[in-house]
Amino acid sequence: MTPAHTTGPGGTTLYYGDLNTPHVLQVFLELRDRASRTMSETLLHTFRQASDEGKLVVKFHFAAAIDDTVGGIGSQRGVSALAAQPFPPVDDRFSDTSELLFSQAGKVDGLRSAEFDKGHG
Repeated sequence: MTPAHTTGPGGTTLYYGDLNTPHVLQVFLELRDRASRTMSETLLHTFRQASDEGKLVVKFHFAAAIDDTVGGIGSQRGVSALAAQPFPPVDDRFSDTSELLFSQAGKVDGLRSAEFDKGHG
């Protein structure tokens, strides 16, 4: 199943805005990269505002290259969850499934429930 608001092979491109908007801003992010984190923290509000005003659609392309270079699987799992936030490469907390299933899932309104916890506990 491809997640909502995604495009591309395997649904790894998350979009924000109307896909029919003629202007597309392509943003490439590595979930464990400091530069990606800084960019998202400083520009995300601007991207959302421009999209909400119908000026552009933003397509976020996620990578998991740091897993290959410094080890771990946090970027891969973060990409799969599409709920990840960029972290420094030394922080591989998304490799822990309990982080994704309980800590991060708890941040999504309506996702966590007794039934969810029973199925993933």
